[in-house]
Amino acid sequence: MSEQVLAELARLKQLYLEQLPATLEQIQQLGQQMAQAPATNLAAALHQRLHALAGSAGVHGLKALGEVARNLELQLAQWQKTTQEQAPSLLDQSWVEGLQLLTCLQSRQETVLEDGLLLRPVRQEQDDVCVWLVESDLKVADELEGQLIRFNFRLRRFVSLQAAFEASEESLPLALLVDFCCCSEGCAVDEQDWCIINQLVAKGCPLVVISEKEDFQSRIQASRARAVGYFLKPLDYPLLITRLSHLLDRQHAAPARVLIIDDDQLLAQHYRLVLMAAGMDVELLNAAQELMSALEVFRPELVLIDLHMPDYSGPELAGVIRQHEQWASLPLVYLSAETNFEQRVSALDRGGDDYLIKPISNRELVAAVRTRIDRARQLESLISKDSLTGLLKHASIKEIIEVEVARAHRDQQPACVVMLDIDHFKAVNDRYGHATGDVVILSVATLLRQRLRKSDFLGRYGGEEFAVILPNCDQQQAFRLMDEIRKHFSTLQFTHENSSFQCTISIGIAVTTDHPHAKGADLLVLADEALYQAKAMGRNLVRIHA
Repeated sequence: MSEQVLAELARLKQLYLEQLPATLEQIQQLGQQMAQAPATNLAAALHQRLHALAGSAGVHGLKALGEVARNLELQLAQWQKTTQEQAPSLLDQSWVEGLQLLTCLQSRQETVLEDGLLLRPVRQEQDDVCVWLVESDLKVADELEGQLIRFNFRLRRFVSLQAAFEASEESLPLALLVDFCCCSEGCAVDEQDWCIINQLVAKGCPLVVISEKEDFQSRIQASRARAVGYFLKPLDYPLLITRLSHLLDRQHAAPARVLIIDDDQLLAQHYRLVLMAAGMDVELLNAAQELMSALEVFRPELVLIDLHMPDYSGPELAGVIRQHEQWASLPLVYLSAETNFEQRVSALDRGGDDYLIKPISNRELVAAVRTRIDRARQLESLISKDSLTGLLKHASIKEIIEVEVARAHRDQQPACVVMLDIDHFKAVNDRYGHATGDVVILSVATLLRQRLRKSDFLGRYGGEEFAVILPNCDQQQAFRLMDEIRKHFSTLQFTHENSSFQCTISIGIAVTTDHPHAKGADLLVLADEALYQAKAMGRNLVRIHA
């Protein structure tokens, strides 16, 4: 993947260099006209070209050219602010020399920005449910393993961080659990261990610290190691399982969706390739008039907008987006060569959330976009997801089912709506207590996360009932998948004090192809009817609505 992306980036750079002489010729002609007879219309056209050059040259290795273009842009902007009596003096000999310097620098390429790509880590499927533990206390390790098995996670133990690092050459875990105070054969973390931890984290291994210490310095130490979690002993297992489930959600999350609005097509394609190499889905908007339809169809999680474009400015487009309530919280980030503080503040006041300055390195662009989307997803999760399971709440899963069913009908592709219920759950609560009942509910949620595809959506519909939408999935595939989940869940052992027990689930399925005019809400009713058919037939079954 990286070789293909780098080859395409090189092709775009070559195209840019081939078009550069014509671009500079246009700037020279407009610049000379401005020097001889300054005019507002000439200034606007010239400003647009200088601004684009200042933002794009550095990306393609022409740092000095970009800096000269930026200086000329600032000089021109100052002229545009002045009165006609003062204006001619601003376009003096330095202006002419700057224009000449542009031509001289067009072939002077430098390595000024990182060309490295932040590629999305490739994980083997079997590692998604594997948790690694470096812990010398066998009692803690045994108890943790027993708890993880109940939620369909596997535990792999290591006697030292060095052993874990050697294993990382072949695969990576869902998470690495480490006690800094007692991790390697009963010893505290030393300088060599810190080096290993840093290397594991750099590889993409999420670090979770378990500790008996609650003091501030211990937490700072974990933060410096870039830990994603900190849990006190004795471990709060439901809380730990929830954190592991969230990590699993991130592994199975759909690619981040980014919409780029920029009139510089070569530069926009460059950014698109860089973000796609990092595992994101990226669309380019070529016609501003199609903005709202692009939002509706692509449903981006972040929009990158250039500030200055020929027909519509970035703030104007941001204003249009903010006029629609459903896009009020969509992150809008300006990506522009504009360095004027007042203009940047003004742009942010008109619907923008942040500002990135061109030229920007590949790694910085990926990190900035990924971080903002991760934060937006976390906030959305707090609003739309159930606190116990981390699954979508009732209203959110219903809304998504409506959207996906409509999409399935439109694309003439099958989709399946699934309703799932824990059998005799009231008896579990009555006999073992609500805390144990919560563990059973959480185990269903965890199992669904592990077994469903990245493209599937699942939610807690209410109590012990769950709803699922399986896009691009026919009746046979849905039955096979859900029946495997049913069988696996029936084998899980749950414990309460000195007793153990098992639970089962019943499942109902409704398929869009069997009901070509049904909406999402209709299919939910049909799937619920199939679920109760399964209950009536003895439970622990999967039924498809006829």
